[in-house]
Amino acid sequence: QSLASLIGGAPHSSSVKRLVSLVRPGAVSPGLDASGSGSVSGEKLVKQLVKRLRRPELVKALERAVSEASPHSGCVTAAVAQGDPEPGHVTACRLWRWPDLQSAQELRPLENCQMPYTARTQTELCVNPQHYTRLPLCSPAQDPVLVCRPGTPAGSSGVGMGSASSAGGPADDPNAASPSVYMSEDNDGAGSEGGRIGALSPPQQQLPGQVQQQPQQPLYSVHYTEPEHWCSVHYYELAARVGDAYHASSQFITVDGGTDPSGRNRFCLGLLSNVNRSLTVEQTRRSIGSGVGLYYVNGEVHVECLSDSPIFVQSPNGNLRQNWHAATVCRIPPGCNLCVFSNADFGSQLRQSAQQGFDEVYALTKMCTIRIAFVKGWGSDYRRQLVTATPCWIEVHLNGPLLWLDQVLAAMGSPTYVAAAAAGSA
Repeated sequence: QSLASLIGGAPHSSSVKRLVSLVRPGAVSPGLDASGSGSVSGEKLVKQLVKRLRRPELVKALERAVSEASPHSGCVTAAVAQGDPEPGHVTACRLWRWPDLQSAQELRPLENCQMPYTARTQTELCVNPQHYTRLPLCSPAQDPVLVCRPGTPAGSSGVGMGSASSAGGPADDPNAASPSVYMSEDNDGAGSEGGRIGALSPPQQQLPGQVQQQPQQPLYSVHYTEPEHWCSVHYYELAARVGDAYHASSQFITVDGGTDPSGRNRFCLGLLSNVNRSLTVEQTRRSIGSGVGLYYVNGEVHVECLSDSPIFVQSPNGNLRQNWHAATVCRIPPGCNLCVFSNADFGSQLRQSAQQGFDEVYALTKMCTIRIAFVKGWGSDYRRQLVTATPCWIEVHLNGPLLWLDQVLAAMGSPTYVAAAAAGSA
C-alpha cells in the first residue's frame, strides 16, 4: 500500500512524499510493526509522525526544516500520545539525521527551541530534528589520577598532588621534567636513573635563610578505561538475591517484568524463580511492567521510569550532583528520567580523595552503586527504612568507575596502619 493511499490524498501529501524521500538510509524503528513481522519502515514512521502534527501548515514547516537543515528554523510541535513506543523527536531525528539513534537520552535541545522534550508525560513537544544535538556515546576523556608510590605520604609535595613547592623549586620551573620521567618504563623508580630526581635536576645551592626543599615523590598516573560491560545488575527480593547478575554491553538496557529468554538489551525479571517468594513480592512483580531504562551516554548514567508505577532511586553520586544528602531516595514518576551518575564528577572526587589517603579513596566505593526499587519506596519518608525491606529492587554496579577505583587503590598500596597492625600481631 502506497503512502499516497494511506494519507487519502490529503492537501499536504506532496510534503509527506518529500519527507519520505529525505529519510536517511537505514532509518527504521527498532520495534515491531502492528503485525509483529518486523521493524517499522521509514515510510510508515513518517506517516505516524505526520498524524501527530494535526495541521497542514505544520507538515509544511517540518518539510521546510528538514529540507533546509537549518537550526534557525522554527519549532514544529506535535502531540504526544500516551503509549507511544518513543517520543516523536527521537523518531524525527532518526529519520532525518541519525539512523542509528537509540534513545532520547542521546539528544539535547538547542537554546532556541521553545518546546523541547523533557519527559514522556508532556502533551506537546518540538519534533524539528534540527533543534537537537546528539551527545557522543563514548565517555569524554578523563584526567588521570596521580598517586604517590607505596610508602610515600599522600600529602607530600609532588607534581599534581596539590602541594606546590616554594619559589625556586622544581614545581615552578617550566623546564622541569613531567612525573612520567621520574619512573622507568616498568613504573619502578627505585634503582633506575629515571627514578632519582637528582639525576634529572642538579641540586641548587642553598642561600642563607632559605628553607631546604624536600625532593618530589614519584607518582603513578592512573587513567580511566572503559570495560567490556559498563554495568552489572543484580536483582533482589527483600534481602535475598535472586538469579544471576546481568552484564550490560549495550549502552541502553531495560530491566522489566517480561519473560523474553533472549535477553538482548533486556534483563527480564519475569524469568527468575524463587521458592520463598511471598505474596507481597508476587503482587509487586506484577506491577513492574516495562520497568526501568538504564542509559549510558557521554559518561553519564540516566534512569527512566518506563513502568506505570513509580520507581525509587538512591545514587550517592547523583545526589551530590543535585546538592542532596548522599542517602536521599528519589521518587521518579512514570515517564520521567534523571541523571544519576557522572564520570566527570566521580573523577573529580577520586582525584581529590587520592591526595588524602587510602581510606578516603576506598570510601568512594559506595559512589559506584545505584539502587532502584520498583513500586515501593524506602527511607526516612517511607514506612520501609531499608532497601532490603522493599519487595523488588535492583543494585547496579558501575564497572568502569569501580575498575578505576581498584587501579588507584592498587597503585597506592596497603595503608600504613594495616602494615603496622600486622607487624604488632606477628
